[in-house]
Amino acid sequence: MKRFVALIDGRERTIEFTPLNEGRFQVAFDGQMHVVEVRSFSADSLSVLVDRRSCDIVYAFQSGRLELHFRHHDFELEILDERKLRTRRLRAQWEQSGPEAVKSAMPGKIVRVHVKAGDRIAPRSPLLIIEAMKMENEIFSRKGGIVRAVHIAPGQAVESDALLVEIAPCD
Repeated sequence: MKRFVALIDGRERTIEFTPLNEGRFQVAFDGQMHVVEVRSFSADSLSVLVDRRSCDIVYAFQSGRLELHFRHHDFELEILDERKLRTRRLRAQWEQSGPEAVKSAMPGKIVRVHVKAGDRIAPRSPLLIIEAMKMENEIFSRKGGIVRAVHIAPGQAVESDALLVEIAPCD
């Protein structure tokens, strides 16, 4: 059995692979077991059978990240070894103090805002939904605290790196 931690949308997800026979694996994703059969049919495409449900996956490696496209959805994963995982966790603990400025990763349109100035939020709380490249992406806080300012409104277009929400630490 091989165990990995994948960072998907900023969240750590545990993946365990146990080879059964050629091209067939038992995969536990966050503890849920699946039987997976994988066949390569081109340099960047896989035919995958998960629990007897078929899907085709197109993949690419970009800057140390794995990009997957399947079932009309795009996913970006970062696979972490133990050293990278420990470093990331230490950095996250260090970043827990101080304010948080939530910025847009890419241009898009604000669909929904879940918070308002003065709201008290927990770490990883949903803040807003932004539509980018015809996909709705929910944006979460990294830290808990008090929402200091919300700089966007539903329907508003934003550019890449635009300041969306400011969060102050709780005293």
